[in-house]
Amino acid sequence: MLYSLVLRAALHGFRTARKEIDKLMKDPATQQATAIRLTELSHEIDNLEASRLLILDRVERLREVILKSGNRTTSVRASVDLLSEHLTDIAFAEMIKLETHMRDLGITFDAIHQEFDSLYFETESLDYSITDLEDDLERLSHNATDDKPKYPRGH
Repeated sequence: MLYSLVLRAALHGFRTARKEIDKLMKDPATQQATAIRLTELSHEIDNLEASRLLILDRVERLREVILKSGNRTTSVRASVDLLSEHLTDIAFAEMIKLETHMRDLGITFDAIHQEFDSLYFETESLDYSITDLEDDLERLSHNATDDKPKYPRGH
């Protein structure tokens, strides 16, 4: 009923609606219903405010957790970067030692490469020779068995 009066106020003018609202508000039943509704609204607002505070507290805790984990992630990344750099330095130093040792022995990468090429050539040559020998052996074996009759063994 109060809502329809408010709507009427928009349609017919504020003054007449205000007079009717004042008449209704003098009625004890309307005053009691309005007070009850205001109390309910007040409780709902209090509940909403408490929920809002709980949510804000939870968001704040989550933000702190995220910041802590971000700090840990940053420190872990920094540690990994330092470790990676350290390992790279060690590997580079070992490579320099190896190159120096090889140079002291008179071994160069070109010599190693040439030696590898010659060994590879010899390996390929031997492989071809073995393949040719296997083919010859197969051909001889086939010729030897094709010319003679095969006798079954047994009693």
